[in-house]
Amino acid sequence: MTSIIGVVMAELERIPRGARGSAQNAYRAAFTAARLNTLGCRPQITRTAGAAHALALRCVRAGHPEWVGFTPTFG
Repeated sequence: MTSIIGVVMAELERIPRGARGSAQNAYRAAFTAARLNTLGCRPQITRTAGAAHALALRCVRAGHPEWVGFTPTFG
């Protein structure tokens, strides 16, 4: 479990924090949850960071349709 959290934390370093209550922070939270799911033993999402990114964008844009987002680089 520690290695999974380490992977997610390393990927979160590439996603900057936003202002308090911003769509950016909502994206970070949604991405974290989705990415932890992809790395788990019974994932419900395709096992890629790109799939977690797409899901997080859909979640955030449901509440913030004007948010343009960005494309982080996953290594």
